[in-house]
Formats: sequence, structure tokens, C-alpha cells
Amino acid sequence: MTQGFVDPQSAVAAVARDAAAEERANRAANLAKAARQPVDAGSIDQSLDQSVPPDRLFVRPYQTTDLDAVIEIFLRAIREVAVKDYDRAQVDAWAQVDRGVWARRRLSRPTWVAVIDQERVGFTDLEPDGHLDMMFVHPAHQAIGVATLLLATVEAAATARGINRLSTEASLTARPFFERRGFSVLASQRVEKRGQFLTNFRMEKTLT
Repeated sequence: MTQGFVDPQSAVAAVARDAAAEERANRAANLAKAARQPVDAGSIDQSLDQSVPPDRLFVRPYQTTDLDAVIEIFLRAIREVAVKDYDRAQVDAWAQVDRGVWARRRLSRPTWVAVIDQERVGFTDLEPDGHLDMMFVHPAHQAIGVATLLLATVEAAATARGINRLSTEASLTARPFFERRGFSVLASQRVEKRGQFLTNFRMEKTLT
């Protein structure tokens, strides 16, 4: 290769790549900034309790020491919150955990934990294809903006990775939240869990 020679086409492509990367970074920064702001109860969550200051509620990456806490959040959210939309047999079939499988799965993808005053109160994750597999909030900390902040974190991470579409399978309980946050229902479906059939919804959101 000749020293000092620059291929014009390569230079243009490099500039384009840099511009695209900068745009994704700016979008991610804006989403992250929005996530740290107090939430407008009228536009996002009408039941939001503004008594929790933003500096007390934050989201951080998952650590291996969080495993038992996120399992407890998952089980209690199903048994104490989702139970209003599913019968006892369905809840019992859903609320089961293999700790080893969970430990591996949490480390297989980006996972985030919501914290209030050092107490872990919720968690979510993001798969490489933009699929949001799990989002659960502890029953004692519902309707105070935890899920909103978790979703904003996922959206910021997706944008930074160049993912422009999120998908999820939302339960009957979670569907209203995702609809308020811009997700659309693609289809209703019945999924089998340990002999019980539960209704959920394939949902999708395009990130702008």
C-alpha cells in the first residue's frame, strides 16, 4: 500500500459511518437524559406517584449478586400483580424458576436492575434482535415510574446498538403499559406453560 494515499470512496464511507454512529449516540444520550427526568404523569402513567425523587430511583447493569433478588421480583410480580388477570392454576404454572437457567440467561444478554434506596425493585433485559424478553416490577413499588425508567433504559441501549425496533410478548397485565409507551399489538396469542394456556400479546415499537 502506498504511504499517504487516501481512497476517496473509502473516505466518504468512513465519514458516513462516523455520522451514523454519532447520530445513534446522540439519540441514546437523549433517551438516557429523558429517563433521568421526572415523568409527566399525564402523558405516560396516570397512576404515577411523584413522591419518589429521581435521585432515589435509578437503573444500573445487572450483577451476579442480583440473581435471587430478580427471581423474587419475578415470582412476586406474577403471584401478587398478574393474579388479577390470570387464574390461580395459570399463575402457579407461570411462577416457577430454575435458578441455574436463570443465572445463565441473565448473563447471556444485557440486563438492568432498578434500585430505590439500595433496594432492588425491578429488572428488564434486551436480546440482540431487539426483543425485550422480561420486565417485572416488585408489587410494593408499582406505579411510581420504575417500569417507565426501565423501558427508557432499554430504548437507549437499543438505539446505541443500532436497533430500530423493539418487540415483546406482553401479558394481559403489562399490555396497557406498553401501549401507553408507543407499542402496537401485532397479535393475540395463547402460550402453553406446564399444561396451562395463558393469553399474551405480540407487540412492537419502532424507535425514532
